[in-house]
Amino acid sequence: MVFMFNLYEELTKIEILLSKEIEVYKIILEDEEKKVNSIINTRLQDIHLYCDHQNEKMTEANELRKMRENVIDLIVLNKFPHLSETATLSDIIRRIPLNKTARISALRLELVTLMARLKHLNKLAPKLFDEALDLFANMKEVLNESKKVGYNNKGKEHVVNRKLSVLVNKQV
Repeated sequence: MVFMFNLYEELTKIEILLSKEIEVYKIILEDEEKKVNSIINTRLQDIHLYCDHQNEKMTEANELRKMRENVIDLIVLNKFPHLSETATLSDIIRRIPLNKTARISALRLELVTLMARLKHLNKLAPKLFDEALDLFANMKEVLNESKKVGYNNKGKEHVVNRKLSVLVNKQV
């Protein structure tokens, strides 16, 4: 059995893999945006759901990336063996006629853009989370300082802003 290398079939595989990878990263980015919004809106209980989903999608994205790298290695091995140590998708795009790689180039650019947005949100989320925790700590301190002693028909009770009573005592 003789193996025939077909560059255009391999380029099509890269297109398909890049498209799938982009879709996965769009989902990851959407989860990251939801996670950031949960932190901003102090819905911290939702964060773990987004993190779990992101972890699943990251595993899928890593598998797709490995498949794409294997196809790139195959192209390099068969068409550009002198670049076998350092070749990237960009190198392949530059060395193959534009009419065959225009879509791959556009998909690659979209993937790079998604990654940059994701990286920005990944830096933002921990900062926002720290701010949210500081806010909760400050709220607890304010509640402790504003606690007053009042009387009602049940006897002595802690009252905060004339509404909160037993709940505050249990948390503090």
